[in-house]
Amino acid sequence: MTADSEIFSLMYLQMVEGARPDVFILTHNNFFYKKVKVDFPNEFFYKIPIKQKEKILEIAWESAKKNSFPLYTNFIVNEDTSRNKKFASRSNGITYKVYEDINEARKDQRPYLPQIIMNLDEPAILEDYSARGFISHYYYNLANYYLENNNQDKSRDYLVKAIELDPRAYSLEYQDFIRHREEWQKK
Repeated sequence: MTADSEIFSLMYLQMVEGARPDVFILTHNNFFYKKVKVDFPNEFFYKIPIKQKEKILEIAWESAKKNSFPLYTNFIVNEDTSRNKKFASRSNGITYKVYEDINEARKDQRPYLPQIIMNLDEPAILEDYSARGFISHYYYNLANYYLENNNQDKSRDYLVKAIELDPRAYSLEYQDFIRHREEWQKK
């Protein structure tokens, strides 16, 4: 994970509220105390972001398998972010569960009910550049969730909301959604 608002929210829930002690939070700089030690090779920090994601996935996947826990990310995992392993992901509306491949992801038909964040249309919130990016990210996640659960109308509605709020034109999240949709709709 790299977004401070997500990382620190999760850390607060774990460290202060005691919620989900079974969840392992991995950040790109790995500066939190961990029950599981993860070492990034020095060359990791000189990679471009997409290569960093690939390396994080490889390291985290090995650690997750070794310690028998599921792996979740805050970004879409597809052929582009895991060229060597062909991992895939499935959204629960907030995060993405990582699977060995797209076929395993499609098999998981557990009915997740996405968490709804309230009051996102408040004018004061929408004026804040960072908040717009965070809300846009959330809407992209929901667009993916509904895409994967065959609700094209809701997926499209959330995609439109995400694009309207995304502070970056033709952003990486938009591009990831388009690639994910192509991959997910292949038979």
